[in-house]
Amino acid sequence: MEISEKLWDESRRGIEARFERNERDIDELYKRQCEIEKLSIQIGEMLKNHHKTQEDHGKRIEALEKRPVKFFDKIVSGIIGAATGSLTGALISLFIK
Repeated sequence: MEISEKLWDESRRGIEARFERNERDIDELYKRQCEIEKLSIQIGEMLKNHHKTQEDHGKRIEALEKRPVKFFDKIVSGIIGAATGSLTGALISLFIK
């Protein structure tokens, strides 16, 4: 019987040691899971901010792209106005003579 009790005690100690290691591992995994949850929330917020920044950049780029077109339109309008004025002046001078 002594041998059985010694084997039983030894087996029990081994089982208890494994149980304690398992509990530590579970606690550590729980902590890591909590950290991962926090990080995933932070990443979600970062993605929202990044999306807003991209939209802002898109609007700014679009405004910059339109700027030369507006400038070109002003030049064309000035040339058309000058040509129209010259032509009108030439026609008036022809009728006056």
